[in-house]
Amino acid sequence: MSRLPLHLALLLLFVPAAALATNVGPGDVSGTWTAANSPYVVQGQITVPAGQTLTIDPGVDVLFAGGFALRVEGVIQAVGTAVDSIRFLPETAGNTWAHIELPSGAGDGSTFGYCVFRNGDASANTDPLSPNGGALCIAQGVSATVSQCTVEWCEGDNGGGIWASDQVAIADCVIRHCQCNGTNAKGGGVCFYYGGDLSGCTVSDNYSNFSGGGVSCEYCQGELVDSEVTNNVARVHGGGFDIQYANGSSAVRNCLIAGNTSVIDGGDGGGIFYWYGAGDEITGNTIVDNTATSGAGITYGYATLTIEQNIIAANNGPASWRVYGTETVSYTRNCVWANEDDTLDGDLSETLYVDPLFCDAGAGDYTLCADSACLPLIIGALGQGCDACLTATEDASWGRVKALY
Repeated sequence: MSRLPLHLALLLLFVPAAALATNVGPGDVSGTWTAANSPYVVQGQITVPAGQTLTIDPGVDVLFAGGFALRVEGVIQAVGTAVDSIRFLPETAGNTWAHIELPSGAGDGSTFGYCVFRNGDASANTDPLSPNGGALCIAQGVSATVSQCTVEWCEGDNGGGIWASDQVAIADCVIRHCQCNGTNAKGGGVCFYYGGDLSGCTVSDNYSNFSGGGVSCEYCQGELVDSEVTNNVARVHGGGFDIQYANGSSAVRNCLIAGNTSVIDGGDGGGIFYWYGAGDEITGNTIVDNTATSGAGITYGYATLTIEQNIIAANNGPASWRVYGTETVSYTRNCVWANEDDTLDGDLSETLYVDPLFCDAGAGDYTLCADSACLPLIIGALGQGCDACLTATEDASWGRVKALY
């Protein structure tokens, strides 16, 4: 009888269980997926049936062996930790998977926390799956929470990273390098349809073939707040934000909106494109270094809109642009400086045309110097970040005094 050498026999005793993959699908799944049985390799489309729950523990890798989807008709609880995330990836580098889809009628209360979604591609999906949402597609009327997640290198017809609706909250997530290429594509990073809330997120380096390079909100009734929306590109409208058909309950508030672009000749709204709505607010944002032919800072049409306490500076094109229709747009206590055209097209009140004095704009630090004329009433998204920047001589210079009036 042959025997294994002692050193090989001892080695086998210490091979971790996690080294052995658990194959799942095609078909129904539920119960709990554990780190001890990770990775889970998805071999075909899988479904969490109505009335059932799939729980995925911290540290689990879910690897898709092809362009398969996880369809959740029941509920999914995928909550990792800061040091033990849950990852949804293709099994083989360079490949893609479909996405996770919560269709109409799915159970309420699904949660994704500390998850990583990478290289999802919904654009090739056919019925019954949606081509929207390269990582997550959450249908209207389904409540879900997405927090502390990273979504990257994903693609869909709309919502390159996430497509979501009115009862979805996305908080403290990083959404980057995603794209949407469908006809009239909306939302390179995130596409909300009939609302949804975005807070504390970083949305960067995404692309839309039509509108909303970073975030699109159509029939908008949600709040887009406390986020950084930077270096996104839309081919036509809204390099940073695209907000359309809003109903008076939506807001863009306390966001850094920087370095976004609407690229075609005649592109609108490098920072924000707002189209057809009444009673909404764009408040307390720092809107800088965005690029568009029309309204490099903000473009609006058919709008009744309040634009208040923003810093609109150093945009590559006009600070604002009125596109279509008859609007009632009021500007209150905004700081405007060094755009290609500083004209604000609307009713003005307490507007300052003065250098906001960023602490280090060249390094991307758009906090304000302690001696900024924009403090304390016009603080933008970031407020004070450093001590006084001007010397006594500079502060008293006639040119600066004139700029205050």
